[in-house]
Amino acid sequence: MSIIPRRQYCTIADGSSRRLWVLGSVSFGNAGIFSTVPTALAPLGLIAIAWYLYRHWFAWFPADTLHTILLYAAVYLFCYSSVPSTKDLKVACSSPAGLLLYGCLATGLFYFFRL
Repeated sequence: MSIIPRRQYCTIADGSSRRLWVLGSVSFGNAGIFSTVPTALAPLGLIAIAWYLYRHWFAWFPADTLHTILLYAAVYLFCYSSVPSTKDLKVACSSPAGLLLYGCLATGLFYFFRL
């Protein structure tokens, strides 16, 4: 994992090569059945934070126009940042057994808490 920006040559979609900034990178070795899906779809956890802010914002701040606009901005930023990239989706789909495992787990939790 790296949070230090660096310049790197990247190939663009049209085939040309440019020197661009890489602002951060995450790499995982030996990703298996249990780790590929949660690792790739981790950005979706930001939706839970956005929902929590939406539900509890006015318990912390007054209900005026400025704080309402700030709430909308915060929820928008968290939801926008929660969209997984195409690379994330490819990594998540690279393990069909992991998808089946976590799909069954999510289905079971849905039916358990629905009752």
